[in-house]
Amino acid sequence: NCRYLNDIVTRIGGFTRIDDANRWARYINSIAGLSAIITTRPADVAVAPSQTPSFQPQRLGNGFAVLVDYFNRPELANQVKQTVGGDVGFVAYGQRHYLLASYTTNQKDAYSMLKKLSERGFFAVIVDSSKVMLLRSAVNIPQN
Repeated sequence: NCRYLNDIVTRIGGFTRIDDANRWARYINSIAGLSAIITTRPADVAVAPSQTPSFQPQRLGNGFAVLVDYFNRPELANQVKQTVGGDVGFVAYGQRHYLLASYTTNQKDAYSMLKKLSERGFFAVIVDSSKVMLLRSAVNIPQN
């Protein structure tokens, strides 16, 4: 245990697969009610050229990206949008898709957004934004 931003944190590591780390994080959240943050060092992923001219994915620049796992429930985008107070993007990171809640060069702002999302029950992570591929800058999901 150690202190980080006035919180006591514990590092749990040694996972060889991201799915194992995600399952463990969900377990910690559901059983103990604690927030979990997963960091990774993904291998560079080759991206095939797009065949649709209007679709032009691009890597984010240097900085920090706050990603939200939406668990294949696109309707969460509207809730995340309300929480962050602005548009939510759609990105690829480590061969998975996430909602992009925030992209910034300011580490403190990134952690503030992470805390805000975690407090509202979202499963969010901070990653190196240069490893994130922006697929869509704003997600629009019709509300029922």
